Amino acid sequence: MKIAKDKKLHFFAGLALSSFGFIFPILFSLGFVAGVAKEIHDYFFPNHNVEILDCLCTWAGASIPLILWIITVK
Repeated sequence: MKIAKDKKLHFFAGLALSSFGFIFPILFSLGFVAGVAKEIHDYFFPNHNVEILDCLCTWAGASIPLILWIITVK
């Protein structure tokens, strides 16, 4: 299965942004917020497409650091 480059970029952006949560835990939400903010941006600007899958890929990446943190804190 081939995954589009765009989806990979969304995944790694969410991963990178939420990784800041290891410094200050509230920042785990950064990747999730960025996923929604990017799609809102795409909605209001011409020549951009809103894709729910982009948001979901960003959230998938953002969930990895959060899950790792939950596992290691216990």
